[in-house]
Amino acid sequence: MVTRKPDNELRVDTAGALHTQGGDASLLLNTPIIDGVIYGDAALTFRREADQYTLLGSGQEIGGTDDLNGRIRLRYAPDDSPLDVMVSTQRGRVDSTEEQFVMESMFNDRIALPIDSRYRLDTASFGVNASYDLDFATITALTGYQDRKLDRTTLGFQTPEDQTTFSQELRIASDPELGNALDYVVGVYGQRLDFERRTPLIGQVRSRRSIPMQYSETWRGMRRTGSTSRRASGSIMKRQGRVPTAP
Repeated sequence: MVTRKPDNELRVDTAGALHTQGGDASLLLNTPIIDGVIYGDAALTFRREADQYTLLGSGQEIGGTDDLNGRIRLRYAPDDSPLDVMVSTQRGRVDSTEEQFVMESMFNDRIALPIDSRYRLDTASFGVNASYDLDFATITALTGYQDRKLDRTTLGFQTPEDQTTFSQELRIASDPELGNALDYVVGVYGQRLDFERRTPLIGQVRSRRSIPMQYSETWRGMRRTGSTSRRASGSIMKRQGRVPTAP
């Protein structure tokens, strides 16, 4: 994914490669929606990693990874306006069988035991990037949310994970192009993260224990462990800039 913001140019960018270990491809479409006011782009990428192992007994090739990502962004940035707001959403899915159990005696031959081991990672992200130019400085607000679900089976046992993250940042930064003797960045950042992992248990009854910011619960043969974290930080930074020279 490129980091260039959507702009007033109509363009299509494509790229791709094939090699012995797999291949990848990408497509980007950028277009103005309302000339000089609203712009948008859409991107799609795909990556394939070739199989690395052979299953013992069946001879089936296994151990590859498929990675598919899509993103849409809309940007409101009128000409001659100090306001610039961009909204983005992104979805991704990774399907892989790269985590296999290989005995040391079979390592050089890359032969894996026929035990179910695979995972699927689904990620959904949403973000807002808003900035306002004050001429002498720029105020920026960044908001992000991500929902991450991992459906994982290791050596025949399911250990799924769920994670959500919300973050917020607010900062003001001087304009280095003004040539001031000192440039500065002042900001504050906060984040909340919720995480849960479920692991299988056999012959267990339901129980729960409370731990500050963490928990563990056993229910229907699955143990749930998780945590909730909150973080806030602020920063003030200055650096020596260019000293204006006399004309």
